[in-house]
Amino acid sequence: VIPLYNKQREIGEAVRSVLAQTLLPREIIVVDDGSTDGSGAMCDRLAASAPDRIRVIHKANAGLGMARNTGIEAATGSYIAFLDSDDTIHPEAYSACIEAMESNRAHQARFRDRHMTDGDAPDLGNVDASPFIYNTPALMRRIAKVIFGQPYVGDDEYNIGGSACMAVYRLDIIRRENLRFHSERELLSEDFVFNYDYCMASDSIVWLPREYYNYRMVPGSLTHSNFLGKMERVENYSRHVAAMLLRDGFGKEGEKHAHGYCIGLLRVCLKYVLTDPAVPEAEKRAWFDRYIRGGYFREICDDYPVDNMPLAHRLLHR
Repeated sequence: VIPLYNKQREIGEAVRSVLAQTLLPREIIVVDDGSTDGSGAMCDRLAASAPDRIRVIHKANAGLGMARNTGIEAATGSYIAFLDSDDTIHPEAYSACIEAMESNRAHQARFRDRHMTDGDAPDLGNVDASPFIYNTPALMRRIAKVIFGQPYVGDDEYNIGGSACMAVYRLDIIRRENLRFHSERELLSEDFVFNYDYCMASDSIVWLPREYYNYRMVPGSLTHSNFLGKMERVENYSRHVAAMLLRDGFGKEGEKHAHGYCIGLLRVCLKYVLTDPAVPEAEKRAWFDRYIRGGYFREICDDYPVDNMPLAHRLLHR
């Protein structure tokens, strides 16, 4: 499933990377989320060139999460994977994942990504690394909560990622549990929440430590001004995740995984807001007083375990 919004220049490369898979998917579902730049028409032309493989669904714009849900509802295969419209996937990725899932009777396969910019050659993957299987209830719960943050010593080894694009799922589990994506307009990192729910509903994951996903970095795409109003959404997300963890019996210590994600984003926002020359000094001070001196973020920062942070993060936290 490839959600698409205004990626006319990149969408052809994304689709071709799926058509180049050694195990060709039954269907490639491109969900045009109300594009205005000609992307939708380009996808129609791609579909005409491979009508037995490519389906295009045009819909009104509602965001990434809703576009992925449209793809879930339209899918007919046994397995489902997601690819963003400006990224590419290694040609052996899906065959390796499905082979590992079937040989280990796993409910999900996950893999690594590689960040690349225009002009970089797609990575061929570390094909010699051996898969690792997680298949006990305790391991599944540990992986589920670590998706959001790693505040405790030993958490890092269970951090196998929360992106929806670096995984292959079983469609029957998604349908059985009625799993869908939240809108990213309501919850940041909506795919982390989806992966948490999927992990809690399944009993095994096979981890392939290979860089199969080529994530395109677009210089300048994260403008500094975007971060001025982001912290309210970060707080909403952290509160939602903390409530999920409490609901599922992880206790007050489990909440710290939600807080860790929030604190990490706070560091990023702090960097961009304070170094943006376009933001007046008084506005920076007001932002700092609101989000860092008091309120929700002061509360969770004061109570957060810092011993497992890298030194630079501990210093900034203090």
